[in-house]
Amino acid sequence: MQSWGTYSHFTERDTGIEPSKSGVIGILCAALGRPRNANLEDLCSLRMTVLTVREGKIARDFHTTLNVPKANNPNRKDTVISNRYYLADACFLVFLEGDDALVNELLRALKNPKWGIYLGRKSFIPSAPVLFEDKAQLVEELRQSDYLVVYAGLQKRLPLLQEMTPEYVIELRGAPYVEIYRVSDVPASFYNE
Repeated sequence: MQSWGTYSHFTERDTGIEPSKSGVIGILCAALGRPRNANLEDLCSLRMTVLTVREGKIARDFHTTLNVPKANNPNRKDTVISNRYYLADACFLVFLEGDDALVNELLRALKNPKWGIYLGRKSFIPSAPVLFEDKAQLVEELRQSDYLVVYAGLQKRLPLLQEMTPEYVIELRGAPYVEIYRVSDVPASFYNE
């Protein structure tokens, strides 16, 4: 399970259909041990591409929380009802490009994270390693997947995929095209005052 909300407010917690840049930067901050009020300029400068290996299904979790202190009177308690959306059974490959020194620092941090890594919410712990640093391992994972997703047109955009042999470069199953689009999602800070 994972959640990649970009416009959540109060009792409605959304999720996107793929990882958001702010969510990935949050994972990187946790791995590095950066506090919420840390400068994010270097991480925001990374170029990010997401490849969908398996589309997930959006599900809703209905929450009722009792005894929540009211903002205008902390002595009064209230019941808060919220809807929290998440993706179930989705799988993605996220490619990050940037300064070599920064990328190497991120590789070290993801191998041995300072803080726990979550996929959008603390209860969404990754079910597999979050780092593929061995290209041969990545190719093998894709080859054995029910969802072989590498599309020939993406080889030009994703240098990591250029070394794959043609037998692994296969059209997306169930999708006649690859949708490439930009999303405005650059966090200024994760700090709430």
